[in-house]
Amino acid sequence: MDIQIALFNPEIPQNTGNIARLSAGFRVPLHIVGEAKFSWSEKALRRSGLDYWPLVDLSHHASIWHLLEATGAKRVLPITTKGQTPLSKMRFQTGDVLAFGSESSGLPPEIHRDFGTNSCRIEQWGDIRSLNLATAAGIVIWEALRQLRCETNPESGELDRE
Repeated sequence: MDIQIALFNPEIPQNTGNIARLSAGFRVPLHIVGEAKFSWSEKALRRSGLDYWPLVDLSHHASIWHLLEATGAKRVLPITTKGQTPLSKMRFQTGDVLAFGSESSGLPPEIHRDFGTNSCRIEQWGDIRSLNLATAAGIVIWEALRQLRCETNPESGELDRE
């Protein structure tokens, strides 16, 4: 497994559905950490994921520590507007957990405290506070997979399909 996605206390079903579609499309496990602030039966969530939900490797965890115990992941990368490393300079490793916070409050303080030295930010040139969660996840997931999957076939410049 190349990378994993962790969403902490997601609030907007459409964002979670769109990230689930990314998870299915790129074969990347999706972990929900804490409580989702919506019902899993919400029509918006189902519509965003369409018929991809059976293809999503989805897990729920009470905390980051439960996720790490269940997966054996070694490195958590908080993706935040205040991240230390710009995405263009980040070097991803196999098994990394890309941690995204909720839409209104971001990542929990303990994630910043315990994993902040691995934090990453997407460079922005416009005068906005942040990108949409699903958009940000798509950008970071693509770059991580580009780095990890192109390493096995660098001449082609294409992602290897497994």
